[in-house]
Amino acid sequence: MTDELESKLNELGTEIDALPREKKRAVVWVIENFDLAVEMCGNSSFSDEEIQRRKEEAAEKEDHLGRALLCLCQALRKEGERERRTGKSAEEAPKERV
Repeated sequence: MTDELESKLNELGTEIDALPREKKRAVVWVIENFDLAVEMCGNSSFSDEEIQRRKEEAAEKEDHLGRALLCLCQALRKEGERERRTGKSAEEAPKERV
């Protein structure tokens, strides 16, 4: 593992540790079940507006896991758009700020 990757992982761990208990549980669930979460979110038919509306509803209901999954849906959609735009996979394409 490179020093840069290790540093980023440590920073991420610190940020997760700082979350309130229920938000932390949601993030940890997504990480531990990432393949399932990607399968659940990867082919979402929700529009960007629908995802945003549902994220707001989830936040109001304190549905932290639902909100985390909707954020993953957004991230996967943006990654797919980047791949279509550049014609390259996420590993090949230069990283863009989201």
